[in-house]
Amino acid sequence: MSVQQVTAAAEPMTLQQKVVDAIAFGSAAVGTASRFMAEKTAQDAKVAELIPQAVKALIDYERIEPGEEKRASDVLKDPVQVLGLLIKLAGHRNTQEAARLGTPIQQNGQTKVASTKAPFNSLTNPNVGARTSEIKESDRVLFRGLKLTPPTP
Repeated sequence: MSVQQVTAAAEPMTLQQKVVDAIAFGSAAVGTASRFMAEKTAQDAKVAELIPQAVKALIDYERIEPGEEKRASDVLKDPVQVLGLLIKLAGHRNTQEAARLGTPIQQNGQTKVASTKAPFNSLTNPNVGARTSEIKESDRVLFRGLKLTPPTP
């Protein structure tokens, strides 16, 4: 700080200086508020434009019933209610998603084959002594040696 600033800060402000400062602060506050209101108005216009599309998507993807359009559009106007709706919809599955559960996903013509069971052959299996519910070759030899009919798979 320079000497002039220190002496100016030490001198008491006159009434005129205080009024000028108050007007400047008020003007800055009004400018900030008007910018905020302009942004809020633009955001509200964009939200009003997107609400019908959002309601249509909710119906198309079976997230709401067809008779609930009015209620959904009212909920979508309030950000707090929108977040509550998102929380509820996050755990919901539609019938199309539920039908796909447990089925293999085929992409690019590929089919899942890793879980398909090939016939078990204990003579070529690299896992010696592996447990299996299928009949092993050693089981067949045992049953033939006991003169029993080996079980059929």
